[in-house]
Amino acid sequence: MRTKKGSKRIPMTKMNSISVSAVMLLSFSICEAQSFDNGKASTARDEAVDRMTASCRTAVERFRKLPIQSGKSPLAILTSSDQTGIAVAPNDAALDMGALDLDAWARSQSPPIELPEALKVRSGLLPGMYPVAFSRLPTTAVYAVHSEGGTMHCVDSIYFEVKYGKAQIVQGPPREEGEDGDSECMLDRSFGTIDQSPVMFEERYIYSPRLTSTLEIATWEGDHFAAACRITFEFEPEFTSRTLNSWNDCGGEPCDCIGEHCDRLREAAYRIVGAIQENPQAARSNLTALLSDREAPRYSEAETAASSRDRGVSKQDSNDPTAMTDTFPFRVPYVQNGRVYVVSAGHFTIGWREFADWSVNFHEVQRDQLIERAKFAIGMWKGKLKGASVEPPPRELAKDR
Repeated sequence: MRTKKGSKRIPMTKMNSISVSAVMLLSFSICEAQSFDNGKASTARDEAVDRMTASCRTAVERFRKLPIQSGKSPLAILTSSDQTGIAVAPNDAALDMGALDLDAWARSQSPPIELPEALKVRSGLLPGMYPVAFSRLPTTAVYAVHSEGGTMHCVDSIYFEVKYGKAQIVQGPPREEGEDGDSECMLDRSFGTIDQSPVMFEERYIYSPRLTSTLEIATWEGDHFAAACRITFEFEPEFTSRTLNSWNDCGGEPCDCIGEHCDRLREAAYRIVGAIQENPQAARSNLTALLSDREAPRYSEAETAASSRDRGVSKQDSNDPTAMTDTFPFRVPYVQNGRVYVVSAGHFTIGWREFADWSVNFHEVQRDQLIERAKFAIGMWKGKLKGASVEPPPRELAKDR
C-alpha cells in the first residue's frame, strides 16, 4: 500500500483487524438500539393490554373473593354485593314495541327529545311480538333499546345518545368482521358501572353441559364504546337432587324408581355420573374390570340390547361428557346384589337444546327382554370456580384505544 512521505505504513492485517472491530462495534450499537426499541414496543404493548383488560381483571379479582352460588351467573353474584363496586343499571322503562312508542317517550321528556328518522325506522324493525327493555348508561346520555325473542333468546339492540335535545345513533362495541354486534343470541346484555365508570356487560351463562361461561365488558370512552375484553370462567361440576326442570315428575310425586333397591341405585347413579363427568373411558374401564367371569357375558348381552336403540349412533368411544345425551347415551356396567345392570347416562334434551342435568337409566335383561328398573334425574350445576382467564379485544378492534 502506498503512503505519503513521512507517514507510517499500517500493515494490512492490522487494518483488517481495526475494520472488523469497527464493524462489530457498529453492529453491537445497532442491535442494542433495536433491542431497546423492541423493549419499548413490548412495554407499550403490555401497557395497552393492561388498559384494555383493566375492567375484566377487576371483575375477576373481586369475583374470586365471593362465595359461589350454584345456578347464579358471575355477573349476578358480583352485583348482589354492595362491596364489589360493580352494579347493573335497572331498566328505565318497559315499552310496547314500535317506533311510535319510542317517539312518545321522546316527546314526554323535559325538554322533549328530537328523534332522527333513521332511529325511528330502526326501532320499528325490531321484532314486534317481543317485549322491549329500555335502559340508560349511567352518568351519560346514552340509551339502549333491547328486544329479546325466539327459543335462542336472541337480543336486538339500538343505541343512541342525546346531545342538545337531539338523539344520535351510536355504535355498540366494535366486533370482528362478520359479527353483528347489535344482534346476538343466548346472552344477557345490560348497562352498568365498575367503580362508578359506565360499562356495558354481555354475559353468556347457559344451563348446558359445558361448565364454562363468558362475560364481556366494554367501557364507554366519552364518545364511543371501546372494544370489549372477555372473561372465560371455568367451574367444577356440582351434583345435586335439584334439577333445572322436573324431569321425573308424576303429578308432584317422583316416579323414577320403586322398590327396596332404589336408594342404593340412586347413590350409585351419583357416583357413576361423577366418574363419567371426570373421565368417561376411565369410568367404563374401571366398572368393567369389576365384572366377574359370570357377570361379563350377562352385561354384554344387556349392552347389546340397549345399544340396538341408538339408531346407529354410539357414544361408547367418546371421552367428551358434553356429547352424551339421553337420546345417545354413554353406557357402563353396574352390579348390585348379583343383578347386572347396563347404565345409560346422558344429558337431558328438549328438541335442539341440551341441558346440564343428567338422565341415568338402569336396565337389565330378563327373559331376553330389556327391562328398565330405575331412572334418575341428577342436577349438574356450575360449582366452585376452577379458573378464570382474561382476553383483550383483537388488536384490529382496539386501534382507537
